[in-house]
Amino acid sequence: MLKSIYCALAFLFLLPLSAVAGNSVSFSFSCGSSRVNEKVRSNERSIEELDNSLSQGQLLRLTLHSYSSPDGSIAANRRISASRASSVKDFILERGVNLDESAIRIISEGEDWKGVEKILRSSDYAWKDEALEIIRSGGENRKQLLQELYVGEAWEVLMKKVFPKLRRVEVSFIYALSDGEHSFELAFPSGIGWVSENYRSNSKVLDSVRSLVASSPDTIYVRSYASLDGSSTANAKLSAKRARSVRNFIIAEGYDPSKIVVEEVGEDWDGLANFVRNSNLDGKDEILEILEDSASSPSQKKSKLRSLDKGRCWKQLCSGPMASLRRVVVQ
Repeated sequence: MLKSIYCALAFLFLLPLSAVAGNSVSFSFSCGSSRVNEKVRSNERSIEELDNSLSQGQLLRLTLHSYSSPDGSIAANRRISASRASSVKDFILERGVNLDESAIRIISEGEDWKGVEKILRSSDYAWKDEALEIIRSGGENRKQLLQELYVGEAWEVLMKKVFPKLRRVEVSFIYALSDGEHSFELAFPSGIGWVSENYRSNSKVLDSVRSLVASSPDTIYVRSYASLDGSSTANAKLSAKRARSVRNFIIAEGYDPSKIVVEEVGEDWDGLANFVRNSNLDGKDEILEILEDSASSPSQKKSKLRSLDKGRCWKQLCSGPMASLRRVVVQ
C-alpha cells in the first residue's frame, strides 16, 4: 500500500506548469565600486546569461535586489547599494531591452547581514558560533564586536572570504505566461502557514505567480487547503494563514488587493477522495466508502480511518498523500 501511495505522489508532483519560469542573474562588484565590470568574479558569464535571459519570451518586468557588504558605515553602504542597482539598470537598458523603465523594480537592501549569516552557517571557522551570536543579536556594535573577535582574525577572514560574495545585484526576469488556463499550486510543510520559496518546487511556482501578477489579470483567485491530520480547528486556521501568506505575497508584487478573491477551503476531503479514487491502494474501496459517507462528520470519518486495518491505513495516508493536500492554488 505504501509503495502505491509514493508512486501516485511522484506522478502528482511531476505534472508540468503552464508558465515560463523566471531566470535570475547576479552581478558582483569590487569593494566601494558600483560600476559593472566583467572582470570581477563571474560577471563575464553573468553578462552572457543576461543577454540570453533578455531574449527569452515576452519580458514583462525586471526586479533588481542590490546589496553591500557590512564593512564601512551604514550610510555609505546604503548609498553604494542603491548606486549598484542604478548601474545595473542602466547597463540593462543600454543593451536595448524593450521594456519601460517603470517595469524595472529596484529593491536596495543595503548591508547583507543575512548573507553573512548564511555563509558562516556552512563554514567551519573556530569562531563561527560566536560570530553568529553577534550577528543575530542585531546590536549597533556588532561590527566592533566582530572586529575584536579572535583578536581580529575573524574580521580579517570576513573581509577576505565572505564580504566579496555579498557585493552584488541580483536580477530576476518575469515573462508573460503561455496561452491557456493558468493554475499554480504552492506546497506547504506540515503545520506551516507561511509560504516558503525553498520548499519543494515553490521557487518556480512563485516565478509563475509573479508572471501572472505582471500580466495584470482582472482577478486572481487564491484557494487554500489543509491536510486532514490534526484537529479540524487547527487545520482551518492553517488554511487561513496559508491564504493570507500567499495573498500578501501577491500584494507585495504590486497587485491590487481589491482584485484578489480568497477562498479558505480548510481540510481537503475531496482532494483525498480524488487521490484514493485514482490510486491502486490496498483497501481502496473501504477508504472511499468512509470518505464519501455524507452522514458522518469529519471527526467520525477520521475515527473510522484511524481504526481501519488496525491503524496502518491512517498511518500510511499521513506519510503519503496528506502532503499533497497542504497547498494553495493560485489562478
